[in-house]
Amino acid sequence: MIFGGIYPKLPMNTLKSLSGVGIVFAGTVSAIAGMTVLPAQALPIIYNPTPTVTMNTGSFSTNFGALVNTANGNGLTGTGNALQQQHVAGESDSNFWSATLGGGATPADVNLDFNFGSPVLLDTLALWNYNVSNTTATDRGIKHFTLILSNNANFSSPVYVSGTLTLPEGTATNIPATIFSFPVIQAQYARLDVASNWGPTGGSNIGLSEVRFAQTVPVPESSSGLGLLALGLLGTAAAFRRH
Repeated sequence: MIFGGIYPKLPMNTLKSLSGVGIVFAGTVSAIAGMTVLPAQALPIIYNPTPTVTMNTGSFSTNFGALVNTANGNGLTGTGNALQQQHVAGESDSNFWSATLGGGATPADVNLDFNFGSPVLLDTLALWNYNVSNTTATDRGIKHFTLILSNNANFSSPVYVSGTLTLPEGTATNIPATIFSFPVIQAQYARLDVASNWGPTGGSNIGLSEVRFAQTVPVPESSSGLGLLALGLLGTAAAFRRH
């Protein structure tokens, strides 16, 4: 829904109703108004941040490839920018990452965290699920997850929380990215809070081929930040859930 003119103060019951469908406002509007307006650049601006794994409980041990492979472009092929490329299948351990979960952990205990190094503007997540040349192994790919964006590394004060998202199971062939779009948000950290994989319930493995984040739409330039404030009022989502 597009609003024009003055943005009225919304009553608390309206905010609660928005929260019920997974769309709620950031904890403070001033955080949105205080965003840094970056110099204009050609879009899309595509990021491959530094990946880490945070476990809610238990442990993980990489059993194929390396975690860095999820963000280094290994395995991407084809023309166009990274969002338009496919990820190759095959069995090269330089193109994939998978891990065995231990200590009673399940896929729901896995958080894939990404650090951009400094706050950046984002509106797109691109994922290539685990697609080795083995239709049984692709079961370890992510199925359900929540995207969380934050400006602190422990995600205690998120600036955006999606609803539950579904990533299609990878196939043992070259695959395109699955694209998830959201309102323009400024954040330094992103988390894929995994809920399940494509394997049996409580499966003991997790895997992913590649991830990219991007800004694909322009942000109104404003030295006062009012353009970003309007975007925040139109679509910024933030909510607290388990981490």
